[in-house]
Amino acid sequence: MTALSIVESSTAYTTLVTYLSSLPATTIQLQTATATLTQDITPTPTSTIPTHLETLWSSVLLHACRSSYNSDTHHTALANLLSSIQNTNINNTIHQEEQDPELELTPELTYHEKRFTWSTLPDFNIQIRKWYNCSPSSQSTPLQGLTFGNKEWLNFNAFLSLFTHLTLTKYPLKMDISKLDPLGGDAANDPPSITPLLIDRLVGTDDYEGNISDIPLVGDNNKYTRESGGIHCCRQDEEGGLEDEEDEYTPQRSAGDYSLYAIHTLRELEHGKPCADIRYVDISAAAVWVIFAGEKLYEMCKVGRKYAGNVACGGQEFKDERWRGFSVDRWKVWLAGFMMFLLMIEGDDDVGEEEQETRELIARAVGVMEARE
Repeated sequence: MTALSIVESSTAYTTLVTYLSSLPATTIQLQTATATLTQDITPTPTSTIPTHLETLWSSVLLHACRSSYNSDTHHTALANLLSSIQNTNINNTIHQEEQDPELELTPELTYHEKRFTWSTLPDFNIQIRKWYNCSPSSQSTPLQGLTFGNKEWLNFNAFLSLFTHLTLTKYPLKMDISKLDPLGGDAANDPPSITPLLIDRLVGTDDYEGNISDIPLVGDNNKYTRESGGIHCCRQDEEGGLEDEEDEYTPQRSAGDYSLYAIHTLRELEHGKPCADIRYVDISAAAVWVIFAGEKLYEMCKVGRKYAGNVACGGQEFKDERWRGFSVDRWKVWLAGFMMFLLMIEGDDDVGEEEQETRELIARAVGVMEARE
């Protein structure tokens, strides 16, 4: 059996087939699907958890790749289901025999030496990174037996961008520090995945848990201060004081926010490639991110969201800009890049189906971007 056939025959995949076959889903259908997808997590043996999670998340992403970006109905339903999974109480999903109250309670479920919780969508980012690395240019596939072509790539990016948009709409990046509880969580507005506070670092790294006043350095000489309206990033000067970095804002991280992948995808507009090296599907994927998450991407550009290290650095033509994340200047570069490719395609007398699709997506993306300026 191939990896694809194993996933397609799994309970997780068939549950999603049922869930997506009768949209819009009712509350009962959403709850039923959530319970079915989470009920197989058990206290022992913990060695089975990675396999269960890999099958579960592969099933979700497989459905996402098979759902057209032209209609976001299935992608929205999948995003809502993931949000429902995040709200699942692990105590309700562990199958235990009734115990005598006087007996010692069964130890809580742990995973990676931490208490297991669905709120962080455990291991989901591992699968996202695996699937993202299988772009059409890599000529590989995340599942043996699956043809991961242009359509699947665009659908995958559409799902990530829509899920990111919905997450950041529900849990905005900026928050009033005065509302934070002593543990660093916003009791009124925090999603389950950011209580205690989780600081945005590298995609795929362990989340920092602790009091906001104890947030560690991110990069050399960087510190955070508590200020009304958000977490403000400052740079420590040579005398030990804090020197403000204008417009720099590093927000908290929550499961469901995959905006760093937007930068990785939009970076295709920063290379200045000659015509012979253009892959229209990569430009189309960049446009998809703007179409479905452009509002939130622009908000991050305005507040100057940054990441540690060089994970969000500029492309070949802008590697000297010292970009570390989102900025208004970078937004303008992306817009100019889209316009360049749009003019290039419109000036081509021999436009094929792929180029025509890219042209239409670019036009939609440019409309979104111009409306934000």
